[in-house]
Parts: sequence; structure tokens; C-alpha cells
Amino acid sequence: MTLSAILEILYTVKPSLNSSIVLRGGFAVILVLLAASAVEAFRLLGMRLGTAYQIYDDCLDLAGDEAQAGKSLGSDLRKGKLTLPVLHLLDRSSTAERHRLSEIILKGSDADLQSLVLLTKESGALADAITAGQSLLQEAGDCLSHAKENACSAALAELLRTLDEMLARFAP
Repeated sequence: MTLSAILEILYTVKPSLNSSIVLRGGFAVILVLLAASAVEAFRLLGMRLGTAYQIYDDCLDLAGDEAQAGKSLGSDLRKGKLTLPVLHLLDRSSTAERHRLSEIILKGSDADLQSLVLLTKESGALADAITAGQSLLQEAGDCLSHAKENACSAALAELLRTLDEMLARFAP
């Protein structure tokens, strides 16, 4: 399975019907005024940015500092949620190791989960997830070429830079 297929499965967000209708109604006027290529570029920008943020959140949950984050961390592993860093770890593991890690994810103690977090860092799986997030941000930035240079496009570019810096904090 390709990285893009994994990301689509992991991070596709299905908004509620009400929020979807509000968003669609609010953007309808804007979309009418844009060329089809610009509409597609902004759709891709939003998907890349949203996926990159989810990867950041996954990295934060594994390698962040609770005091700085202002929230409880490690909840994804405790729920048995497979995130991109964990999938990278499983992908680079032998069959026997993958089975052992799967058991830890499903039934492991807090100490077991902490060892899995350490292994995610030491194996390079966390770094690979960071790289994937940063690549998505680069692709999102490329989509900005369809935007006029103004305060809005500058704010989007700054958002992309800021998220890139936030991801980089987890790099070894």
C-alpha cells in the first residue's frame, strides 16, 4: 500500500451533514469566481494541510511534552489507534516483531507502550512521519501559486511555515 493510500485511509475527515452544508454554502460564492484549476489547487492545499496537521498531532501524542502541549498525551496508543509513526514502525519490523508490537498496541501496559514510543523514535519511524508531514506541507505551499499575493495568501504561507517548524521540533 502506498503512503498516499495510507494517509487517505488514516486521515480522511467526514464532517457532519450540518457542517458540510454550511461549509459548502459559504464557499459556493468563492468557488464560482475561481477557475477550475484554482479550485482544485485550494482543495489539495486544504487536504495536504489538514493531513500534515494530523501527522503533527500524532507525533505530538507520541513524542510531545504534556506541559507544553497543555493536554494529555499518549491517548492514541492507549486506544490502540494506528497512526503514521506506528505504521512506519510496523512496516520496518520483522513479522515476529510486528506481531509482538501489535500485541503491545492492543493490550500493552503503560510501560510496554512507553517502550513502543521509544522504539518509534529509535527506529526512525517518527522521523519518517515527520518527513511525510513536511512533504505534504511543501505540496500545500506549491498550491499557493494559484493565489494572488495578499494578506490571505501570506497568512496561509505563514501557517504552513509554522506547522513545518512545529513538526521539526520532533526531529531527532
